[in-house]
Amino acid sequence: MYLVLAFQQYLGTFRARASSARWAAILSAMVGVLLLAGIFAVRDVAQFLFFLAMMNTFLCASRCNQLWYVSLDRYRAAGGVWPGRLRFRISEIVMLIALTVVVLGIVSY
Repeated sequence: MYLVLAFQQYLGTFRARASSARWAAILSAMVGVLLLAGIFAVRDVAQFLFFLAMMNTFLCASRCNQLWYVSLDRYRAAGGVWPGRLRFRISEIVMLIALTVVVLGIVSY
């Protein structure tokens, strides 16, 4: 779910796709609600504060994504030009590979 959220966030932010911004807002809100449900399962104060901080982060990100969706939708309604095909630059592919290597390195350690 996090990878889908990250990809939708990327498309919505850097590729100016309104539908991706909307999906990023929905997925961020879902993760925030799941973390809210997880708050009641913890018994330690440190874990409670961690869940609370993560929940607030995802809910704030959801709100920001929703506001970005609205502004992109208004841009389209005003006659703005959308980008064409989805093409990835070499720097984006290299960054994706580097991020994958870092995550796999952390997980396998």
